Amino acid sequence: MKITTLDLKQDRQWSATIGMTRERFFILLDHFKNAYFQTYKTELSKRKVEVNIGYCINNEEELLLFTLFSLKSGLTYDALGVVCGMSASWR
Repeated sequence: MKITTLDLKQDRQWSATIGMTRERFFILLDHFKNAYFQTYKTELSKRKVEVNIGYCINNEEELLLFTLFSLKSGLTYDALGVVCGMSASWR
């Protein structure tokens, strides 16, 4: 994924990109990781190996960042793909 948490340097960038500060993101990330593990009984990095599908999102941090960015930005899936370096798998 093209956008990472390392790209966000200031609270203004965090708020503009995902609607919260860095501190709140990492608090939410802890809860997100726990919920992901309770749902799938494994971490995303291990699960993507098990299902043998090529993912451009490598871990829970990237998944949460992508999810919040997509909700905040309101972009279509095709536009999100361009911005985040993803392509639709159906073509």
